[in-house]
Amino acid sequence: MHLTSLFRAQGDQQKYFPWMIVAHVMLSGAFVWIYARGVESRPWLAQGVRFGIAVACLTTVPTYIIYFAVQPMPGEVVVKQIVFDGILTVVLGAIVAWLYRGAPARP
Repeated sequence: MHLTSLFRAQGDQQKYFPWMIVAHVMLSGAFVWIYARGVESRPWLAQGVRFGIAVACLTTVPTYIIYFAVQPMPGEVVVKQIVFDGILTVVLGAIVAWLYRGAPARP
């Protein structure tokens, strides 16, 4: 199955790249802000993994399932997107927890 009609042409992608930067800055800011609001006085790694799983369940999994429902994406591709993006989100949760580990927990 060819999926090229679902995505922008190679030559057209570059002019939209700044929007990718804006989206990633917003995502990273919100990710850290939400973590900082819920951090507890517990081991940082477990909190980061738990946070990453929660964010993946809130964003990654539903997003790709919705894409699967509205776009003709092969199921194998969607499963790979969910698994690998989910792993990435858990790793990012652990990184945020590691960076935030010395900060005091909110009362």
